[in-house]
Amino acid sequence: INVIYDVANEPNGVEWVRIKSYAEQVIPVIRQYNPNAVVLVGTHGWGSMGTSDGKTANDIYLNQVNATNIMYTFHFYAASHGQAYRDN
Repeated sequence: INVIYDVANEPNGVEWVRIKSYAEQVIPVIRQYNPNAVVLVGTHGWGSMGTSDGKTANDIYLNQVNATNIMYTFHFYAASHGQAYRDN
């Protein structure tokens, strides 16, 4: 089955540890039905790896989701996201 799953699109007002916990609960359910599918995990601060919340991607790098074949999302809006987003 050629499906990409997105378990949390642009989470807002949610700390990374809660998003990570949720992903680690949902991903095994997805794997029961589609063991090789790519799973996207939204990042804190509207999918900005924390930048929109004044944080950084270090929250994720230092506390990664315990799963394989996943991708973390980073939403970049060229019209409104400046250097801080590129730096992160």
